[in-house]
Amino acid sequence: MKKIIVLMSTFLIAAVLFNGCKKKVEPPVEPKPVHQVEEKNMGLVFKFTGTNCYYCGDWGWDMFKDLITQYHKKDAVCIAAYSQNTFAKLLVSPIATDMDRRVPVTAGYPTFTGNFNDAWSGGNTFQSMNNIISTSINTHKNDPVIVNVGYSQKIEGDKLVVSTSTKFFKDTDGDYYLGVYVLENGIVANQSGPKGGPNAIHDNVLRGGNGSWGELISSGSVAKGKFFDKVVNIDIPSEWNKDKLSVYTVIWKKNNIKYDFVNAYINQ
Repeated sequence: MKKIIVLMSTFLIAAVLFNGCKKKVEPPVEPKPVHQVEEKNMGLVFKFTGTNCYYCGDWGWDMFKDLITQYHKKDAVCIAAYSQNTFAKLLVSPIATDMDRRVPVTAGYPTFTGNFNDAWSGGNTFQSMNNIISTSINTHKNDPVIVNVGYSQKIEGDKLVVSTSTKFFKDTDGDYYLGVYVLENGIVANQSGPKGGPNAIHDNVLRGGNGSWGELISSGSVAKGKFFDKVVNIDIPSEWNKDKLSVYTVIWKKNNIKYDFVNAYINQ
Protein backbone atom coordinates (compact mmCIF):
# COMPACT_ATOMS: atom_id res chain seq x y z
CA MET A 1 0.00 0.00 0.00
CA LYS A 2 2.85 2.31 0.90
CA LYS A 3 4.43 1.73 -2.54
CA ILE A 4 1.15 2.54 -4.31
CA ILE A 5 0.82 5.84 -2.43
CA VAL A 6 4.41 6.79 -3.27
CA LEU A 7 3.89 5.96 -6.93
CA MET A 8 0.65 8.01 -7.08
CA SER A 9 2.39 10.95 -5.44
CA THR A 10 5.22 10.70 -7.96
CA PHE A 11 2.76 10.74 -10.88
CA LEU A 12 0.91 13.75 -9.44
CA ILE A 13 4.13 15.72 -8.99
CA ALA A 14 5.25 14.82 -12.51
CA ALA A 15 1.86 15.88 -13.93
CA VAL A 16 2.05 19.23 -12.13
CA LEU A 17 5.61 19.82 -13.36
CA PHE A 18 4.66 18.84 -16.94
CA ASN A 19 1.66 21.17 -17.01
CA GLY A 20 3.74 23.96 -15.55
CA CYS A 21 6.34 23.55 -18.30
CA LYS A 22 3.84 23.59 -21.17
CA LYS A 23 4.37 26.53 -23.55
CA LYS A 24 1.63 29.11 -23.41
CA VAL A 25 -0.26 29.19 -26.69
CA GLU A 26 -0.72 32.77 -27.92
CA PRO A 27 -3.77 33.64 -30.03
CA PRO A 28 -2.93 34.18 -33.71
CA VAL A 29 -2.04 37.76 -34.62
CA GLU A 30 -4.47 39.32 -37.07
CA PRO A 31 -2.59 40.69 -40.10
CA LYS A 32 -2.94 44.41 -40.68
CA PRO A 33 -2.40 46.61 -43.73
CA VAL A 34 0.99 48.28 -44.02
CA HIS A 35 -0.76 51.67 -44.11
CA GLN A 36 -3.76 52.98 -42.24
CA VAL A 37 -6.76 53.21 -44.57
CA GLU A 38 -9.48 55.75 -43.83
CA GLU A 39 -13.10 54.73 -44.23
CA LYS A 40 -13.68 57.79 -46.37
CA ASN A 41 -14.96 58.72 -49.83
CA MET A 42 -13.21 61.37 -51.90
CA GLY A 43 -14.23 62.52 -55.36
CA LEU A 44 -12.44 63.62 -58.53
CA VAL A 45 -12.62 67.12 -59.99
CA PHE A 46 -11.12 67.39 -63.48
CA LYS A 47 -10.37 70.44 -65.55
CA PHE A 48 -9.86 69.21 -69.12
CA THR A 49 -7.75 71.89 -70.68
CA GLY A 50 -5.05 72.89 -73.17
CA THR A 51 -2.26 75.44 -73.14
CA ASN A 52 -3.50 76.78 -76.52
CA CYS A 53 -7.05 77.28 -75.19
CA TYR A 54 -7.96 80.94 -74.63
CA TYR A 55 -10.85 80.32 -72.23
CA CYS A 56 -8.79 77.78 -70.27
CA GLY A 57 -6.57 80.75 -69.43
CA ASP A 58 -9.56 83.05 -68.87
CA TRP A 59 -12.60 82.08 -66.75
CA GLY A 60 -11.39 78.48 -66.57
CA TRP A 61 -8.19 79.59 -64.83
CA ASP A 62 -10.00 81.25 -61.93
CA MET A 63 -12.64 78.55 -61.67
CA PHE A 64 -10.00 75.84 -61.25
CA LYS A 65 -8.20 77.83 -58.56
CA ASP A 66 -11.50 78.22 -56.68
CA LEU A 67 -12.22 74.49 -56.95
CA ILE A 68 -8.76 73.67 -55.56
CA THR A 69 -9.38 75.97 -52.60
CA GLN A 70 -12.80 74.46 -51.96
CA TYR A 71 -12.18 70.75 -52.45
CA HIS A 72 -8.57 69.67 -52.95
CA LYS A 73 -7.29 67.34 -50.19
CA LYS A 74 -10.61 67.81 -48.38
CA ASP A 75 -13.45 66.08 -50.21
CA ALA A 76 -11.83 65.54 -53.61
CA VAL A 77 -8.70 65.51 -55.72
CA CYS A 78 -8.52 68.40 -58.21
CA ILE A 79 -6.68 67.61 -61.44
CA ALA A 80 -5.64 69.67 -64.45
CA ALA A 81 -5.76 67.22 -67.37
CA TYR A 82 -3.93 68.46 -70.47
CA SER A 83 -5.32 66.01 -72.99
CA GLN A 84 -4.61 65.58 -76.69
CA ASN A 85 -7.42 67.88 -77.83
CA THR A 86 -8.04 70.71 -80.30
CA PHE A 87 -6.11 73.15 -78.10
CA ALA A 88 -3.29 70.85 -77.01
CA LYS A 89 0.30 72.01 -77.17
CA LEU A 90 2.25 71.66 -73.90
CA LEU A 91 1.98 69.33 -70.86
CA VAL A 92 -0.03 66.70 -72.77
CA SER A 93 -0.38 63.36 -70.97
CA PRO A 94 -1.68 60.10 -72.51
CA ILE A 95 -3.50 59.36 -69.25
CA ALA A 96 -5.21 62.76 -69.41
CA THR A 97 -6.28 61.94 -72.97
CA ASP A 98 -7.83 58.65 -71.85
CA MET A 99 -9.66 60.43 -69.02
CA ASP A 100 -10.94 62.98 -71.56
CA ARG A 101 -12.37 60.15 -73.68
CA ARG A 102 -13.81 58.47 -70.59
CA VAL A 103 -16.09 61.44 -69.84
CA PRO A 104 -16.31 62.01 -72.89
CA VAL A 105 -15.63 65.72 -73.37
CA THR A 106 -18.03 67.01 -76.03
CA ALA A 107 -18.94 70.59 -75.12
CA GLY A 108 -15.49 72.11 -75.60
CA TYR A 109 -12.59 73.30 -73.47
CA PRO A 110 -12.22 73.89 -70.65
CA THR A 111 -14.62 71.20 -69.42
CA PHE A 112 -15.00 70.62 -65.70
CA THR A 113 -16.27 67.38 -64.22
CA GLY A 114 -17.20 66.08 -60.78
CA ASN A 115 -16.71 62.29 -60.65
CA PHE A 116 -16.92 62.32 -64.48
CA ASN A 117 -20.24 64.20 -64.55
CA ASP A 118 -19.75 66.82 -67.27
CA ALA A 119 -20.61 70.13 -65.61
CA TRP A 120 -20.59 72.16 -68.83
CA SER A 121 -23.00 69.91 -70.69
CA GLY A 122 -25.33 70.03 -67.68
CA GLY A 123 -25.04 73.73 -66.91
CA ASN A 124 -24.79 76.99 -68.85
CA THR A 125 -23.68 79.33 -66.05
CA PHE A 126 -20.74 79.26 -63.65
CA GLN A 127 -23.14 78.72 -60.75
CA SER A 128 -24.91 75.79 -62.40
CA MET A 129 -21.56 74.17 -63.23
CA ASN A 130 -20.41 74.58 -59.64
CA ASN A 131 -23.70 73.12 -58.43
CA ILE A 132 -23.24 70.00 -60.59
CA ILE A 133 -19.71 69.49 -59.26
CA SER A 134 -20.81 70.12 -55.68
CA THR A 135 -23.68 67.64 -55.95
CA SER A 136 -21.39 64.95 -57.39
CA ILE A 137 -18.78 65.42 -54.67
CA ASN A 138 -21.20 65.62 -51.75
CA THR A 139 -23.31 62.67 -52.88
CA HIS A 140 -20.21 60.50 -53.14
CA LYS A 141 -18.89 61.80 -49.82
CA ASN A 142 -22.03 60.60 -48.03
CA ASP A 143 -22.36 57.24 -49.80
CA PRO A 144 -21.26 54.06 -47.99
CA VAL A 145 -17.52 53.47 -48.42
CA ILE A 146 -16.79 50.36 -50.49
CA VAL A 147 -13.00 50.55 -50.67
CA ASN A 148 -10.18 53.01 -50.09
CA VAL A 149 -6.39 53.27 -50.19
CA GLY A 150 -3.69 54.38 -47.78
CA TYR A 151 -0.18 55.05 -49.08
CA SER A 152 3.26 56.57 -48.65
CA GLN A 153 5.63 57.83 -51.33
CA LYS A 154 9.36 58.30 -51.70
CA ILE A 155 11.81 59.01 -54.50
CA GLU A 156 14.61 56.55 -55.21
CA GLY A 157 16.82 57.83 -58.02
CA ASP A 158 14.57 58.33 -61.05
CA LYS A 159 11.67 56.34 -59.65
CA LEU A 160 8.71 57.33 -57.53
CA VAL A 161 8.07 54.43 -55.16
CA VAL A 162 4.53 54.31 -53.78
CA SER A 163 3.67 51.78 -51.07
CA THR A 164 -0.10 51.20 -50.94
CA SER A 165 -2.71 49.39 -48.85
CA THR A 166 -6.15 48.86 -50.38
CA LYS A 167 -8.89 47.90 -47.92
CA PHE A 168 -12.50 46.91 -48.57
CA PHE A 169 -15.16 48.15 -46.16
CA LYS A 170 -18.06 46.17 -47.65
CA ASP A 171 -18.62 42.72 -49.11
CA THR A 172 -18.55 43.12 -52.87
CA ASP A 173 -17.49 41.47 -56.09
CA GLY A 174 -16.05 42.39 -59.47
CA ASP A 175 -12.73 43.42 -60.98
CA TYR A 176 -11.20 46.28 -59.02
CA TYR A 177 -8.16 48.22 -60.25
CA LEU A 178 -5.74 50.41 -58.31
CA GLY A 179 -4.60 53.54 -60.14
CA VAL A 180 -1.67 55.54 -58.73
CA TYR A 181 -1.23 58.94 -60.38
CA VAL A 182 1.29 61.76 -60.21
CA LEU A 183 0.51 65.48 -59.99
CA GLU A 184 3.06 68.26 -60.38
CA ASN A 185 2.76 71.80 -59.05
CA GLY A 186 4.44 75.00 -60.12
CA ILE A 187 5.10 74.16 -63.77
CA VAL A 188 6.07 77.32 -65.67
CA ALA A 189 4.73 77.11 -69.22
CA ASN A 190 2.95 79.29 -71.76
CA GLN A 191 -0.83 79.54 -71.47
CA SER A 192 -3.19 81.24 -73.91
CA GLY A 193 -5.70 83.65 -72.38
CA PRO A 194 -5.60 86.81 -70.25
CA LYS A 195 -4.71 84.95 -67.01
CA GLY A 196 -1.93 83.05 -68.76
CA GLY A 197 1.13 84.28 -70.64
CA PRO A 198 4.59 82.81 -71.31
CA ASN A 199 5.34 82.31 -67.61
CA ALA A 200 2.00 81.03 -66.35
CA ILE A 201 2.24 78.73 -63.33
CA HIS A 202 0.31 75.49 -63.79
CA ASP A 203 -0.71 73.56 -60.66
CA ASN A 204 -2.11 70.06 -60.06
CA VAL A 205 -1.03 68.92 -63.52
CA LEU A 206 -1.62 65.23 -64.27
CA ARG A 207 1.80 63.91 -65.25
CA GLY A 208 1.56 60.13 -65.28
CA GLY A 209 0.92 56.99 -63.28
CA ASN A 210 0.80 53.20 -63.43
CA GLY A 211 -1.30 53.24 -66.61
CA SER A 212 -4.58 54.96 -67.35
CA TRP A 213 -6.63 52.54 -65.26
CA GLY A 214 -3.99 51.15 -62.94
CA GLU A 215 -3.46 47.49 -62.09
CA LEU A 216 -5.86 44.72 -61.10
CA ILE A 217 -6.02 44.54 -57.31
CA SER A 218 -8.97 42.19 -56.71
CA SER A 219 -11.09 39.92 -58.90
CA GLY A 220 -14.28 38.08 -57.95
CA SER A 221 -15.85 38.13 -54.48
CA VAL A 222 -14.06 40.07 -51.76
CA ALA A 223 -15.09 40.21 -48.10
CA LYS A 224 -15.38 43.20 -45.83
CA GLY A 225 -12.05 43.81 -44.10
CA LYS A 226 -9.94 42.22 -46.84
CA PHE A 227 -6.85 44.23 -47.76
CA PHE A 228 -4.10 44.14 -50.37
CA ASP A 229 -0.63 45.66 -49.96
CA LYS A 230 1.19 46.64 -53.16
CA VAL A 231 4.24 48.68 -54.12
CA VAL A 232 3.98 50.70 -57.34
CA ASN A 233 7.06 52.09 -59.12
CA ILE A 234 6.65 55.03 -61.52
CA ASP A 235 9.47 56.34 -63.69
CA ILE A 236 10.27 60.06 -63.31
CA PRO A 237 11.20 61.71 -66.65
CA SER A 238 13.88 64.39 -66.56
CA GLU A 239 11.38 67.20 -67.23
CA TRP A 240 9.45 66.53 -64.00
CA ASN A 241 10.45 68.52 -60.91
CA LYS A 242 10.98 65.92 -58.18
CA ASP A 243 10.43 68.50 -55.45
CA LYS A 244 6.95 69.37 -56.75
CA LEU A 245 5.43 65.90 -57.16
CA SER A 246 2.51 64.45 -55.23
CA VAL A 247 0.49 61.26 -55.56
CA TYR A 248 -3.19 60.40 -55.52
CA THR A 249 -4.98 57.08 -55.93
CA VAL A 250 -8.18 55.96 -57.64
CA ILE A 251 -10.02 52.66 -57.36
CA TRP A 252 -11.80 51.68 -60.59
CA LYS A 253 -14.27 48.87 -61.21
CA LYS A 254 -14.14 47.34 -64.66
CA ASN A 255 -17.50 47.13 -66.41
CA ASN A 256 -17.00 45.23 -69.68
CA ILE A 257 -14.49 47.51 -71.46
CA LYS A 258 -15.30 50.58 -69.35
CA TYR A 259 -13.73 51.56 -66.03
CA ASP A 260 -16.12 53.08 -63.50
CA PHE A 261 -14.97 55.42 -60.74
CA VAL A 262 -15.30 53.94 -57.23
CA ASN A 263 -13.19 56.09 -54.92
CA ALA A 264 -10.21 58.45 -54.79
CA TYR A 265 -7.74 59.44 -52.11
CA ILE A 266 -4.92 61.92 -51.56
CA ASN A 267 -2.88 62.41 -48.38
CA GLN A 268 -3.68 65.54 -46.42
